[in-house]
Amino acid sequence: MWTTLLDTHWLGTQVVLDAYRTLMGAGALLGVYLALWLARRRGLPVGRSAAVLLLAATAIPVGARALVVATDPGRFAADPGAMFQWRLVDFGLYGGLLAAVVVGPLAARALRVDLWRLADAAAPGIALGIAMARFGCFCEGCCFGVASDGPLAVTFPLASPAHAAQLIEGTAGLLGPVTPVLPTQLFEAAGALTCVVLVLGLLRVRNLPHGVAFLAMAGGFTIVRLVVWPLRWVEPEFIAPVWTYPAMYGVLLLVCGWVLVGRVRGAGR
Repeated sequence: MWTTLLDTHWLGTQVVLDAYRTLMGAGALLGVYLALWLARRRGLPVGRSAAVLLLAATAIPVGARALVVATDPGRFAADPGAMFQWRLVDFGLYGGLLAAVVVGPLAARALRVDLWRLADAAAPGIALGIAMARFGCFCEGCCFGVASDGPLAVTFPLASPAHAAQLIEGTAGLLGPVTPVLPTQLFEAAGALTCVVLVLGLLRVRNLPHGVAFLAMAGGFTIVRLVVWPLRWVEPEFIAPVWTYPAMYGVLLLVCGWVLVGRVRGAGR
């Protein structure tokens, strides 16, 4: 793990940059900047587009926390009030994305912004933000994969989340050794970066129906999640059926495909 990006003194004050929070914040800021830059290039009103993105972004932490509460309520059994606290932990990525998908169209309609054109402009930034967040997860050591002795496995240090999980399972001792695990955070980061390249390529295609680039990004990363999910370590207290997340990803993938085909067919008429 590399939990701290920077630890120095400046003007007599200690400056510490936590890797997880810094990369999460940087990903969000870069994602918004890229979205607004592309929105301007695509002729969208920047001010109203920014307002739509801000409202959608505000919904993300609410939906992300709600998904964890729904699928893993035992996580908050000891301290129910923690589910309402603002902390960059205990979030379900797709809960936040689904909340944004609900709030974004409503905001776009209210502010009279072309939804599909804005969605295309936001798509590369969303994928970039996801990639940077997953790099942050790797630095923090969370969201790791199952034990593996394969060439892609990595070994986290003592006192890491992976070590703590193996202590609970009885597969590692207090002083180690820590069993290597799959770096599923990096798998998802690589998938998200691939989606960035895919979307930027699609945005250069002339006469491509609005919304296709966004739907390709959403469907592409959902495929990544569907493939990576079985490789992730799941807490023993996780009470939702093991198929809950794969089923959600499968439904979302079908919806993305259905809407994408509809957009292409509609443009060809």
